[in-house]
Amino acid sequence: MTSIRPFKAQDADILQHVFYRAVQEGAVGAYSVAERAAWASAPNAPPNWAQRLGSEITLVAERDGQPAGFITLGRDGHVDLLFVLPEEMGSGIAAALHDRMLSEADQRDIPRLTTEASVIARRFLLKQGWRELTEQKIELGGVWLTNYRMEKRLTPRSVG
Repeated sequence: MTSIRPFKAQDADILQHVFYRAVQEGAVGAYSVAERAAWASAPNAPPNWAQRLGSEITLVAERDGQPAGFITLGRDGHVDLLFVLPEEMGSGIAAALHDRMLSEADQRDIPRLTTEASVIARRFLLKQGWRELTEQKIELGGVWLTNYRMEKRLTPRSVG
């Protein structure tokens, strides 16, 4: 069973593990070894990781009581991180996180969501009604990676 809950500071290390595995194992078909190393070079969390997750609206998906994925939503509508464990790809966890994030955005009257999506996330987000704005190349540690600027416009809540 999957449940979605808010981030707690003690989640930081396990969510770093989810992120690292998602990049190093889950993105194998989309990014080279060098690209994945530049994107997620170490399994240990960087010093500001817990603060980064805590400063956003971070939602954690649990499967059988264990974190299996997470998503972050900035108060400006920017979705920075969406990662699930490789063995959970295609299981509905990303969709459940996305749906809950949409609800959070709606509650805060955020009219537009933005992101820079990976090759894999791009396919998922297009299915969720996002629009691709442009393909871009970003440099990380001397390595160039492809990602996609995307947006999703939200319908304001009914006043009632």
